[in-house]
Amino acid sequence: MRLVERPDADVALSPCSYSTAKSAIIGLTRTLAIEGKKYGIQANVLVPNAGTSMTATIWPEEMVKAFAPDFVAPVVCYLGSEACETTMGLYEVSGGWCASLRWQRSYGYAFPVNKKVQVEDVAAKWDTITRFDDKATNPNSTAESLEAIVSNFANEADGSDESDGGADYTDSEDSELVADAKKSAHSSGSYDYTERDIALYNLGIGATEKDLDLVFEGDDGFKPVPTFGVIPQVRPHVLSACLEAHSREHDADAVPPLPARAVRRLVGPLSCVHLFFLFLVLVVGLPAPRH
Repeated sequence: MRLVERPDADVALSPCSYSTAKSAIIGLTRTLAIEGKKYGIQANVLVPNAGTSMTATIWPEEMVKAFAPDFVAPVVCYLGSEACETTMGLYEVSGGWCASLRWQRSYGYAFPVNKKVQVEDVAAKWDTITRFDDKATNPNSTAESLEAIVSNFANEADGSDESDGGADYTDSEDSELVADAKKSAHSSGSYDYTERDIALYNLGIGATEKDLDLVFEGDDGFKPVPTFGVIPQVRPHVLSACLEAHSREHDADAVPPLPARAVRRLVGPLSCVHLFFLFLVLVVGLPAPRH
C-alpha cells in the first residue's frame, strides 16, 4: 500500500488552526510509515505549491500558471507506484522543482552530569547549542535521537567544589532525608560486595529463613533483590534510615539480575533513579518477596 499525504506548504496564508492541522498530517504520516512497515505499507508526505482557486485570489495569473498542478502530479504518481521504495519521506514540489526535506538537529553542547547546570552556563554556550554546522545530525527515529543523550550519561567534569566536598545537587523542595542522601553520594570509586553483603541486605528488608534464594548463598537461585543496586551510592547512615523505615522489598522480574559477587564502579552522584528506588522503599511500600 502506498500513501501520499498532502499538507499545504503555504501555511502562512492560513489561520493557526489550519496550519496546525496541516503540520499534524506530517506527524501522522511518519507514524503510519513506522507502524505500517511490517505490513508493506509505505507512507510519504508531499508539500506542493500549486496554482489553485485559493492562491488565484492573491497571485497574479502568470504565477498561477507557472505553479500549475501538472508539475505536481508526476511526483504523486511515482510515490504511489510500486517502483518507489521510499517511505517516511517529506517532499516539496513546486513549478517543476522537487526536493526532499528532513529534520536536522544541531550538534549541541554536553554539560557534565556531575555538575549543577546554571542559567549562566546555558547562556554562555547558547551559540554552540544553536549552531548548525557540519556536526549537525539528522535523527530519524527515537533511538537515533536518544543516542547523544545517553552517551552524555558518562560525561563527568574533573574535580569538584572544595567548599562542601562535591557538587551540591539539593534544592529547596527536597526533604531532609533526600537532601542528606544527595550530599552523601559517592562521586567515584568502586564498591566490593560478596554473598554475605547480599544476604545481610535481604535479611534487613524482610527476607526469612524460608527465602533460601535470598539468604543462602548455596542455593542455586541465590541473588540480590533489584534495589541492592542502590546501596553503593548511599552512605551507611542514609541506608540505615531506609532499612528502618521499610521492611519489604519488590522482586522485579523485569530488572536484570545483579551478580552475587562483584566489584561495582561508581560513575556519579546519587541519581534520580537511585532516589526513585529510595522513594519506592520509603514511601510507596513495595510488595514483599514471593515465597
